[in-house]
This record gives sequence, structure tokens and C-alpha cells, in this order.
Amino acid sequence: MATSEQSSLRKPRKWPVQARSEATVSALFEASIQVLLAAGYRKLTTTRVAERAGVSVGTLYQYFPNRQALIICVIERYLEDIVSANQTLRGIARHCTTNIWPVSVDLSSFQTLQDV
Repeated sequence: MATSEQSSLRKPRKWPVQARSEATVSALFEASIQVLLAAGYRKLTTTRVAERAGVSVGTLYQYFPNRQALIICVIERYLEDIVSANQTLRGIARHCTTNIWPVSVDLSSFQTLQDV
């Protein structure tokens, strides 16, 4: 069972408040994905991520205590984006089925290949 100290190492240290700090964290997330794709998880280090993001490693550590916390947050943000996109698509589909296309189509008026 994970201790509270272990679980705190998997959480971000702080969340960005200002637009500039949000941009920094977004750059860290993007850099993490790039390093993962280029080098793989075993070679993903906080130093590599910071270099790719164009920030100091100290800046990375202001937000994340280690690479595990960083990757957990990257995955969480990715999953949030998927949920948001899914909700958007469901709304579009709902709009299309109720406002654009008729509720039902009578397929009996269409000829089948056998009728031709």
C-alpha cells in the first residue's frame, strides 16, 4: 500500500495560475510527449523534458516533483481532452439528428438492387 509520502510524489507540486505559467506547463507536457515518442519512457528524464521545453530543470521541479508525477499529469490532461472532444461530438451529433436531418427516413421508397 502506498504511503502518503509516496502518493504525494505522484502529484504536481502546484498548479499554474497565470497565463504565462500555464504556457510553461503546457510546454512541459508537449515536451514530455515528444521525448516519450522520440526516446521512450526509460530514457525520459526531467532534464531532457526541460531542455525540450526550453525551460530550466528547476522550473520543471517547481511544478512536478519527479517524472512520474509529470507523466501522470500528461496522461490525465490527455484523457480530459478525449472526454471533452467526446462530449463535443455527442452535442454535434445530437444537434444534427434533431435539427438538420429528418427524424426518420422512410426507406421503403428506395429501390433495392433486386427491384432494378
